[in-house]
Amino acid sequence: AVMGLGHGSYCFALLRSIPVVFYIVLVTSLRYHLFIWSVFSPKLLYEAMHTLITTAVCLFFTFMDQERSARS
Repeated sequence: AVMGLGHGSYCFALLRSIPVVFYIVLVTSLRYHLFIWSVFSPKLLYEAMHTLITTAVCLFFTFMDQERSARS
């Protein structure tokens, strides 16, 4: 169960990165459109911060699982 938490965290962080990649491609391809910076850029920032926080939490749990398994 301990190793499952680290693997689940990794999978969740990977799934969280899919919308970020989508918005990066969208913003890059439509960078000259008038509304791209007022509509999609904030959404990209929100998604990026959500993914960054999720990844940090997942890395924390993975590190704690590795530390626990090293002590055992």
